[in-house]
Amino acid sequence: MSDFAMEQDEEKQKDLYAFMIEARKALPDFICDKIISVFLDLYGTEINKTKLINWLMKKGRKEKWKDYIELVSIENRENLTLHFAVDNIFFGEKKGDRWSEAGVVPIGNRDQLLEEIDGLYKFLDNLKHYNCNSATINAPSQEDDQTLSV
Repeated sequence: MSDFAMEQDEEKQKDLYAFMIEARKALPDFICDKIISVFLDLYGTEINKTKLINWLMKKGRKEKWKDYIELVSIENRENLTLHFAVDNIFFGEKKGDRWSEAGVVPIGNRDQLLEEIDGLYKFLDNLKHYNCNSATINAPSQEDDQTLSV
């Protein structure tokens, strides 16, 4: 984009510069709105946007953005969680008191969402691979594991 902007006249460069600034500011809201919308469509559960933005942007007093967990309310699935850990996003049915025994799997990470061209859409595809209406979480197949970029 920089190369394209530099090829333009000065007025067009100013417009493109303003666009790049606004796009950078709008990116976290877009990412969060998209995740919230898709998650609501898939699982009928809303995600707290303020907490999600705080996690994404690492904002919050005394690092309160870490370990944000959204409990997923699906019939007969009381322990299903979407867990935004320090850098990674995990999804699954929490089985024990400790996260090391939780039974959740990584489905994305912060850098993927903020820096990869198709990172948000890879994350959403990974999220869609899980069938939360069944008795167990269906992890992606071995072929699909290659698409997980955590």
